[in-house]
Amino acid sequence: MHLRIFLGCAAIYFVHGELAAADDILAMLQRDLQTTRHGQGTTYHQSGPVGKSELMTGVARLAEMIMVAIKEDKDLGDDALVSRFNESVQVMYKGIRADTRANQNEIADSIKAFTKCNKYSRAVYSKAVITEGHFWRVGKLYPKCTREEMALKLKIGVYKKDKRLLKNDVKVARLLEKAKGRKCTNVCSKGRLENYHEELKRLGSYYGKCAKDLEPAGKKLAKLEKQLKETVKLDKESAGKYQVMKDKCKLIAWVMNKYKCAAVTNLHLGCDGYGACWKTAKKNYDKVRKFVAREEMDMKIGWRALRRMECFLGVLDEKKDKAGKKKQLHKCINIKRKDISTVHLNIDYMKLPKEPKCPRDPMCPCSKMYVRYWFKEGPKNRCISNKVNRYMCPVCTSKYVRKYGGW
Repeated sequence: MHLRIFLGCAAIYFVHGELAAADDILAMLQRDLQTTRHGQGTTYHQSGPVGKSELMTGVARLAEMIMVAIKEDKDLGDDALVSRFNESVQVMYKGIRADTRANQNEIADSIKAFTKCNKYSRAVYSKAVITEGHFWRVGKLYPKCTREEMALKLKIGVYKKDKRLLKNDVKVARLLEKAKGRKCTNVCSKGRLENYHEELKRLGSYYGKCAKDLEPAGKKLAKLEKQLKETVKLDKESAGKYQVMKDKCKLIAWVMNKYKCAAVTNLHLGCDGYGACWKTAKKNYDKVRKFVAREEMDMKIGWRALRRMECFLGVLDEKKDKAGKKKQLHKCINIKRKDISTVHLNIDYMKLPKEPKCPRDPMCPCSKMYVRYWFKEGPKNRCISNKVNRYMCPVCTSKYVRKYGGW
């Protein structure tokens, strides 16, 4: 009879007690049983129920079923009844273990989300590395191109100088030839005592001598004119080659800038995307951890409650006499929280990866650093003025430059 009174009084706290207390439900049951043992006239205070998890609600319902069975004068030695209660307890044990594994998997999945961010970052970085490789290959061609351009420019200077000198030489040669030609006057007038045969002989002798005197000057003039013609042709060809090479170098400079801008843009956008991915993963991890921590606490409370419930069900064992049941009852009442291990229910929240510093390229196209390194040879302004009049990489804004440098 005393046992039934003890358990009946405990049912009040066992079903309606505060689940958010420091210990669990059956800890309250132990305290109630201890109070009842010292005086059955004790008055109990019923607290208003607080928010219960499904697990704790299930434990409370099982406890209520046990107490109702006792209140309805069920046979306390009914092994079938005790067996059913024990089966329910074992099912709850399995449920707690399964929920613990599920919660651990939730934590693991939330950590894996950071790995996805790392994969995304590596993919973007690999793309930027490929683009940077194209830039370096083109960048190695630019100095060679500028050297060829300068060589052609020097040739143009030489040809222009030769052309100017040859023009002066041709002019002087023409004047000398004309001056010598003045010595050969008109002697075609016929003498009074000279017949036609004698006149032809005289004119042939005179003008043959003049032609012989003028021959060196004429040959020199013809030679100079031929040289001038060849020099003009070479000058024109060299100017065309120089212009083609100049346009080629401008195109290479423009392609360099395009590749470099693409690499800078890929890293910048990739870092922004990675930062957003990491923040989302961190927010999800914090949310999951908060939920799992609450579940972990409830599961530990439920586990301790089930352990104590198992102990109290031992009181109903028909094989025990009255003294044995009383001894079992005292044993259950004296169980402390530390006596029930819940280490196996601990959740490994794993190590949260640190947010890494995403690499950004400080060498924007046409920055001072960029020009100093890549445009050592050739005109410095070609970085900006090449295929287009004024090149500008869209991502290299003043805000980007102030934050990441490069100017």
